[in-house]
Amino acid sequence: MNPLRLFFLKSVVLVLAATALVKFLTVLGEQKMLALADPLFPALTNRHVLSVAVVLELVVVAAVIKIKLPEHKLLVVAWFASLLFMYRWGIWSSGIAKPCPCMGSLGDWTGFTSETIDKVSLSLLIYLFFGSMGLLFHSIVTPRGSSLTNASA
Repeated sequence: MNPLRLFFLKSVVLVLAATALVKFLTVLGEQKMLALADPLFPALTNRHVLSVAVVLELVVVAAVIKIKLPEHKLLVVAWFASLLFMYRWGIWSSGIAKPCPCMGSLGDWTGFTSETIDKVSLSLLIYLFFGSMGLLFHSIVTPRGSSLTNASA
């Protein structure tokens, strides 16, 4: 496998496992924000949405580990990143000014502001989306067997 693709997929597993752990630990807590309605899905609480996010992130981690074809792994990552972008776009387009609660209580544990955590989480999302899409595009335009796709080249 292409070393860049291998690095990217390993980093996806680490990033999503870490963010799932942060969200899982948050869901176990008693923070007030967990009982509040989710800004985009008001019928659900932040606890519910974070719980769904944990499950989806772990499903993506498992898929990236288990799926054989690298292109299929990248498609799963691109699909998941697209869902996250749509959620973020929904929050942004509805005029909600407060930061996304995407990373749970990470700000409370680290001392970083919620705005900083929001920017880090958006940066990770951009990495997941454009990394997966860029590598997918590269695999489409590069013929199989080309020295650009072989790790030995």
